[in-house]
Amino acid sequence: MTPEPRPRSTSPPLFGFGWPAAFPVARIDQILVKGVTPVSARTLPRTGSDHLPVAAALRL
Repeated sequence: MTPEPRPRSTSPPLFGFGWPAAFPVARIDQILVKGVTPVSARTLPRTGSDHLPVAAALRL
């Protein structure tokens, strides 16, 4: 028996793995918006935090 493939999303990815920063395996950080449309999101290079920074592109 073969597992059925998961449906592909046509929307852009809006979050990435961001914790822990040294070896990200969890998606626990969020960007909440109201009145704008999220277009994309990505994690940025490591800083001094234990989380990776997250940036988003928004459509007004």
